[in-house]
Amino acid sequence: MARSETVFVCQECGWQASRWQGQCAQCHTWNSLVEEPLAGPSVVAKKVNSTISSLTLPEVERLSRSFSRFSSGYDELDRVLGGNDKDVGIVRGAVLLVSGEPGIGKSTLLTQIGLKTVMGTKDTQKQAVIAYLCGEENPEQILLRINRLQAFEAKENSKQKKTDPSWHFFTTQSIDKALVALSKLQPDLVIVDSVQSFRSEELTGAAGSVGQVRAVTSVVTQWAKEHTTPVFIVGHVTKDGGIAGPKVLEHIVDVVIEISGERTSDLRLVRTYKNRFGATDEVGVFRMMEQGFVEVSNPT
Repeated sequence: MARSETVFVCQECGWQASRWQGQCAQCHTWNSLVEEPLAGPSVVAKKVNSTISSLTLPEVERLSRSFSRFSSGYDELDRVLGGNDKDVGIVRGAVLLVSGEPGIGKSTLLTQIGLKTVMGTKDTQKQAVIAYLCGEENPEQILLRINRLQAFEAKENSKQKKTDPSWHFFTTQSIDKALVALSKLQPDLVIVDSVQSFRSEELTGAAGSVGQVRAVTSVVTQWAKEHTTPVFIVGHVTKDGGIAGPKVLEHIVDVVIEISGERTSDLRLVRTYKNRFGATDEVGVFRMMEQGFVEVSNPT
């Protein structure tokens, strides 16, 4: 794949430079230049001349009948994600950014959500297809976690019949190649762990840089909307407690989930401070045990 030309743009004033420098020459802000792809006239013309289609209101209403939520498998998390009556939980096509300190349990919770994902109704269950984009762990390490969590779940729900999901692991760090593979697989749920580990071939910066984090999140969000597939993205936090990467990252995604808790305690609080599909005043309470996240339905 040919790499497009790039330019470094100041995020404060819009000044451009052909190469990176520490301080913007126009507004004098430090560390504000971010690498962005530079689209040439032919690329822009091609995009403008491409044919697009519109949807009428009746067509949207017909599509919305099948565009419903499905449960995460946890009542506490479903309540945080929002919804009404029985239609609560994860919205199809939503992009959810999960943040929290290292070791807080982000990967564990998402693995448990994958294990509990059930497509269809109770009477017509079908095997869910879970795609796991491995940026920080190899598939063997993730398999150890899946087997451990699955063993505990089998003991607790020995009498319940459940169709186990089909897991598919992708080890490439190129988000472009990963999305091509996902388009062929057509999964029911995607986990990107983590956004700082992937890079777009459109940019020259290293994985984890501000430009790469934004570019990766943008293309993943576009793919999720086109394929109506929910995507969980794991995001690291800085020393100040904010999500690593540009602030615009939070504006790109639909939901920002924060997992918090003290290192000396097993208590974990799950809340959203951005949610396009529900309120942000709900808090889910869990305990981090050997068997993973355990709901605390009555935290008194």
